[in-house]
Amino acid sequence: MPKISVDFTKGKRLFTHIVLVGAGGNGGYVIQQVAQMLNIFDVWGKMVIADYDHYEEKNLANQLCLRQDLGRNKAEILAKRYRSAYQVNIETYSASYIENVETLDNLFNTDYEGCHGWSTSYVPILISCVDNNFSRRGPTNKTRKTYAKKIST
Repeated sequence: MPKISVDFTKGKRLFTHIVLVGAGGNGGYVIQQVAQMLNIFDVWGKMVIADYDHYEEKNLANQLCLRQDLGRNKAEILAKRYRSAYQVNIETYSASYIENVETLDNLFNTDYEGCHGWSTSYVPILISCVDNNFSRRGPTNKTRKTYAKKIST
């Protein structure tokens, strides 16, 4: 399938940096669609999947997991699956839940990516796919709001 080019940057090359938080019931499906989109549009950049959870028996009915995935980290499984299927750069963060701005800053770190320069436009994107009320109202939501203010100023 031919790659599709989307050029709205007046000759600058886009570096799209997507951090997706939550690889469960909602996130699993979003990850698949975003990875496919990155491949189809031949996007230069990377996606980071952040989730501390591991697959459990109850996840077999409503999440993109197989019996062999039980007990393994959701982010790691989905990154491996879609990195291979779509040949895109997908990294993971599974050390802990994201509870502060510093952790989010680290996930958006591009010190060694070579994506900052006069010929490049850096596009950071945060996608939240958390699937419980605590995360929506709690630290992740507060961190997301704080971070949105930080990058918009």
